[in-house]
Amino acid sequence: MSIFASDIKASMRIAIFLRNEKLPGESIVQAYAFSVEDHTITSIGSELLYVKNVDYLTVWLIGNNIDVLYMNNSDESLCEGIQKIGVKVKPLSEIKNNPLLNLFLIDYN
Repeated sequence: MSIFASDIKASMRIAIFLRNEKLPGESIVQAYAFSVEDHTITSIGSELLYVKNVDYLTVWLIGNNIDVLYMNNSDESLCEGIQKIGVKVKPLSEIKNNPLLNLFLIDYN
């Protein structure tokens, strides 16, 4: 059995949004992007991402070739907008079940 969940492909890009600070009209999230090749993380990037609306977020996801996004507190319209560009949206709590990704999870609340 693979250490990855069945929906994680052998080669893909995964993003994890940890902290989400709400400001009037925008959010600031700590974004981590992982490249996965043959079930091994080959690169990790991190940045603070300022999200004014779903368009800012989708441009970042497309620019980073993200296949799956793990995040908390996402509203339905945001998830629908992200899924329209072909990115799966999953609750952040699901990475607890992944032995490799959960190493990066300090506080998922």
